[in-house]
Amino acid sequence: MCEFKSGIIFKNRVELAPLGNESHSSLLENLGVEDNEFNASKKFVRAELIPPERYVINSDISKWTYKVDQDIVPEWYSNDPERYEEEFRESVKDFMNKHFKEEFGYYWTNVQMDGKIYHFMYGVLTNMSFGINNNYAESSVRKYLKECKLAKDIKCKYGNSITPVENNLLSMDGFNDYGVVKDDVLSIPTFDLFRKCGEKLPLINYPHWLSTPNQTKSRKDSSCVQVVGGDGVVDCIVAVGAFVGFVRFLSPNLKSVYLVDNVLWRRRQNNAQALFVSLRRTKLSKIGVIYVEVITKAIDLMQYTYSVTANKKRYPAKYKMLIERIQNECMNIYDFLMSANRMQINAEKQKRLDLQTRSISSCDKLSCYVELSMNLNLIGSDTVEHWQKKICDIKYMTIAWRNKDKTR
Repeated sequence: MCEFKSGIIFKNRVELAPLGNESHSSLLENLGVEDNEFNASKKFVRAELIPPERYVINSDISKWTYKVDQDIVPEWYSNDPERYEEEFRESVKDFMNKHFKEEFGYYWTNVQMDGKIYHFMYGVLTNMSFGINNNYAESSVRKYLKECKLAKDIKCKYGNSITPVENNLLSMDGFNDYGVVKDDVLSIPTFDLFRKCGEKLPLINYPHWLSTPNQTKSRKDSSCVQVVGGDGVVDCIVAVGAFVGFVRFLSPNLKSVYLVDNVLWRRRQNNAQALFVSLRRTKLSKIGVIYVEVITKAIDLMQYTYSVTANKKRYPAKYKMLIERIQNECMNIYDFLMSANRMQINAEKQKRLDLQTRSISSCDKLSCYVELSMNLNLIGSDTVEHWQKKICDIKYMTIAWRNKDKTR
């Protein structure tokens, strides 16, 4: 069985399995590569990067275990396995950063709905039985979530900015014996919340609890609770009893969700503005959130660009000129944006517009150098996609900023 996170290593690129399907065979079929012994000895390597606890997808990829899932490998791989392992690790890191938000050492899927942002953990937090009955309010699961380190970390970082989770424990057959659970920082979702967000949530390979009971004592059955299978199918299962030993189905895993009010994101933007003052020891003019954000993204692009180009196995010394051009254009993007922000719109409007235009031009140049790097087989498609997204975000935000300045 293929494990998370799986992919195929080719001589000049890495292709990763899509979310929800870690099968090497399916990936090879989608790529149009025949899965046979000859191709395994000449063309590709099945590889996996496995988190330490498998079902807990922590964000420290350096601690994930690298595994080759075939007995024979091509000569080009056996000549330099360390290089290909590093490329695979980098591809997985780019893949996770592209699809998820990393925070508190885990990956999260954010879903905006009803004026709030729901944060669903990708993977699971722990593995445990539900409780003495199917009432989430008094369950072992809820007690664990209220006391766990993750809940304390969230409260410590965000304090009063957090909107507590509210779970209506209405049973599947319409009885409200268990009422509404309020004031929790972390919770497992109800069936209704899972159904509303389901199409936006990637599948995970492990079954996990929902907080919705199947029935209650009013129906003389308080034993079963809803659970989501690895295939996304929701079913009811016994919360307690002799089946606890069957961990996969009867002690499913927690898929945690916490809610954060939009105030949180406004605070983050203010913190970002303070960060620029600290980093550059310069005073930003009074600008809208979009302009602060584009400079934030420029700093992030610099950090990412330098981390990629500093990798000697990706960019050997013979590509020194290309490395310098990539790094220079990346610095130009940031410098032009900062300089544009210092220009007063009333007195120096044209200079401000020119600097914005130069930053956009540097984005285009950097994008070309990234494409060239891929054509030279220095980086894989996942790295290119992640890198180009960062560049495009800055480019189009700068265009929006320039267009607004033109009308001021």
